[in-house]
Amino acid sequence: MNETGLPYYVSFTTRAGAGDYICLLSACREFIRRTGNTVYTDNMPDVIAAYQDPNFLFGKEGLKFQLHMTESHREKQAGDYVNYYGTFLAAMGLLRKGDIPKLELPKFEPEEPKVLIQPISVFALNPSLGYVQGMVDRFIQLTGKKVYVVGKESTPRVLKNVDYSLLQDGLTHVMRHVQNAEFVMCPRSLMAHLAAGYGRPSFVWVPEDGENWHLDYPDWPRVSHSFAEGELVGGEIIKAFVRNHLSGEKR
Repeated sequence: MNETGLPYYVSFTTRAGAGDYICLLSACREFIRRTGNTVYTDNMPDVIAAYQDPNFLFGKEGLKFQLHMTESHREKQAGDYVNYYGTFLAAMGLLRKGDIPKLELPKFEPEEPKVLIQPISVFALNPSLGYVQGMVDRFIQLTGKKVYVVGKESTPRVLKNVDYSLLQDGLTHVMRHVQNAEFVMCPRSLMAHLAAGYGRPSFVWVPEDGENWHLDYPDWPRVSHSFAEGELVGGEIIKAFVRNHLSGEKR
């Protein structure tokens, strides 16, 4: 993509997930900031509107620029692109050598900070339900704080000892909660990218598939745990992280 004075229509060639689109929208915003061009894209109109940028619009107008979401794109090495968002900037000709890019996300009104969890990922490998429940139980044991599940209204209500009252369709609702979160627990997923963009303290469980460099974002207090190591190890890791990054731990 180049500065042309003409609008661009940016899209994917194949099906993409919500985390992919969040990276795409942030890259579009970076392109607009650097060039002054108008950019259209045809997904997540509520998120586009939340940026409140008159040059960032929902639609299919302008010069077409498509990103190829292939396995090779998802598996590029971290040494070249630093983090997953970096692959989008590189594809659009925006990645500067030596940059460690950070997602730019819309800003929302402040609300009471809460502890949030996304139990299941659509694309990344998931641990057992017992592992996720174990992390919830260990966190509550350490802090005594309530844990809220965020996501779509259709999210399975399979966890115990959590609050489901925040479930609501529409990604901007999730983004607002994450922006204001006290602490986030999630898989390597959309939620992790949002927590990174908003810089919220996070515990992220990850698979051993060679793609965890996706989350190497700057200015983000977090710890990752390979869930293959099991609940006991994860519990000790979350305990150490809570002590360093969260007030109100029970003594």
